[in-house]
Amino acid sequence: MIRPEIQDWLKEAEADLKHAKDSLKLESYHWACFAAQQSAEKALKAFVMVISRKRPSHAHDLTKLHLEAKNKLS
Repeated sequence: MIRPEIQDWLKEAEADLKHAKDSLKLESYHWACFAAQQSAEKALKAFVMVISRKRPSHAHDLTKLHLEAKNKLS
């Protein structure tokens, strides 16, 4: 069973990804990039929560979140 908090992160990640795609179609590239980064961040945080069963760090840096996830898998 996936915790509701994790499901919320994933729903938000999906909504941000849709926003990124919509912004891209409108040629609003800066918003597309921002929304894509937000989507990736939320998806990574959900993944960290699944593998560690703990809240992820408050980092907003995708590289740091990736390393956190990678370290939890090791």
